[in-house]
Amino acid sequence: MPSKNNYKPTLVKLMSYLDRIEYSNDYEFSQDHLGQLRADSVIKWFNVIVLGVESPTFGHDIRPQLRSNTIEYYKKAISHYMPNRLMAWNELSNVGNPTRSHQLNDLIKYVKKKEARKMGAAPKARRSITSTEYRAVIKILKSSDDGDIIKKHGIPALMNFQFHMISRIDDTTQAFFENLLVHDNFDFLLKVRLNWSKNVHEERDAPFQAVIPAMDQLYCTHLSLALWLEIFMAQVPTAGLTPYIFGFTDNITIPDGGEKAAKDQVQTIFSSEIFNRQEFVDTGPLGSHSVRKFASSHVRKCGISRDEKDIRGRWKSRRHVSDIYDDVELPYIDAKVGGILCIGGPCKYAIQQGSGITNDFILENVMTKARARVGDSVAKVLGKALLWYIMDPSSDGDIPDFLSLRVKNAYRYIQLLPENVNPIKRVPVVITGHEGEVYIDEIPEMSSDGEGQVGSGTTQQARIQGDFLDRPIQNQLLALHSQLMAVRRATDALSEAVHQVQCEQNRHYQTLNTNLHRIALQPARRHTATAQENDATTQQGNQQGAVAALSPTVRNLYELWHEYQHGIGGRKAARLFTAQERGQMKHKYTRRKVVWDCVDRLVRSGITANVAIDRIYAVYGQSSPVTVVINKLRKDRNENKLHISLR
Repeated sequence: MPSKNNYKPTLVKLMSYLDRIEYSNDYEFSQDHLGQLRADSVIKWFNVIVLGVESPTFGHDIRPQLRSNTIEYYKKAISHYMPNRLMAWNELSNVGNPTRSHQLNDLIKYVKKKEARKMGAAPKARRSITSTEYRAVIKILKSSDDGDIIKKHGIPALMNFQFHMISRIDDTTQAFFENLLVHDNFDFLLKVRLNWSKNVHEERDAPFQAVIPAMDQLYCTHLSLALWLEIFMAQVPTAGLTPYIFGFTDNITIPDGGEKAAKDQVQTIFSSEIFNRQEFVDTGPLGSHSVRKFASSHVRKCGISRDEKDIRGRWKSRRHVSDIYDDVELPYIDAKVGGILCIGGPCKYAIQQGSGITNDFILENVMTKARARVGDSVAKVLGKALLWYIMDPSSDGDIPDFLSLRVKNAYRYIQLLPENVNPIKRVPVVITGHEGEVYIDEIPEMSSDGEGQVGSGTTQQARIQGDFLDRPIQNQLLALHSQLMAVRRATDALSEAVHQVQCEQNRHYQTLNTNLHRIALQPARRHTATAQENDATTQQGNQQGAVAALSPTVRNLYELWHEYQHGIGGRKAARLFTAQERGQMKHKYTRRKVVWDCVDRLVRSGITANVAIDRIYAVYGQSSPVTVVINKLRKDRNENKLHISLR
């Protein structure tokens, strides 16, 4: 987080302009003095530095001289010192934070619109470094022959660490030895905590995160870190005193030794010796922040979600109240993103069986100096990576003679493997998760012949061209893993399709139930007049003992007609009521008879009762309650205004 000293020059510029006095950066402004600032005064200064005039005319089209992010930084810097910085500016009472005014917000919107139309100030933001440029920078640093170990080994290790952790340059320079430990669940990994990151405001914002080695040695954090620490501890007398992993200066104070001294030295080397080269300048400015942008863009291009990337990069995540209930360490998400940042794939360094190498050999001959500072457990993990690199032909010219000769001479006394076989092997691994747990499984090496060498020639080609089981185990596992991922994607798509089908079926079932209910309320078929009389006689005989009563609640006109024809709930059909029975419920019977007469009239005209009721609903509204329909139908009948379709 920027300190008060970072913000002070901006406040001094504002006050010097408004008071017409040249204040120094050491001048302390009183709260009363700052409390007299007004929004109209502050916006005048912003207009001058952005547009060149204090009061631009309405509807002006002046080209801005600053970028919007610069204006927002100035706004934030000034707001830091305001007595009422949390209060929005009140135009009526002239109180609050004068930087939180609508005039300043409108100015920022204007500048952003100009930038979008390529009519603003030229951008000065550092772009993301590309993969090709990243490799070129590492090679330039590695090829330096001026004896500067910081340039040759320190900054490449710092860049790999920064890329792997998606960190800022000052986060990396403030990484402490005490926060570099062996992973709790995997003894071939490390874990680190960057508790001086910009967005770390409380302890839960800085969990331990996995440090995973990469198959590509140029990007491998374990390898570059082991090489740097052993050389650093061996050649720098004060190395044992600094708390910083990347202690590039003699300043060992906290936090200035990392935040200021080491950071400034790295940025100076970048700006004066690396990024000012023509091959980097032509495509846009680069800076130390370009590495973090590269890492962030890389994981997003590989399919990592924004939330998963933010967890690995320690960006602000307290967006919801529920976040406080989440565990501070999310091992699978962290390892998943960390594995993507292992260019060439994640791996582990392991001792070859029968090589004669032991952990004691690594501690006594490989990490001889660094073990005293990082501890034996960390030295064992890093020592395997460094030993692999020393014994690999690709390290020629990169390993100092004192280190290379010391290790190789010691190895000759215990060497059991052939000359061209590295005593340390790199084993590719697959990172998976299940029920919140992270699993890291080895991908076995390709099949080898009796002497430990990978088969070649006709045999190898036959394996590739043969059936699946004839392929090397490594290829089989990779193919199976790829197919598993495809099956998971297909399963997710199938689950979504099934869910859509279920929703569609539920809608169909609802429609079907509604139709069945309507059918159940009407007779099965229409009869001739004689048949109706016979049926009425039969029904009348069947309903001799039925109660002559009307239903207290009728939900729709279909039930109302069913009540007239057949009765509801075992009651007597209304059309069979005697004069005495009708008189006992005269009011209710008379009101409902309006609908019964209308439906009966339409049925006699040649349509079904169902169609007749649909016509009534079409006239008076499909969703109208029964009482409303009766009232309207009764009124139209009495006023002789009955709709033509109901006559």
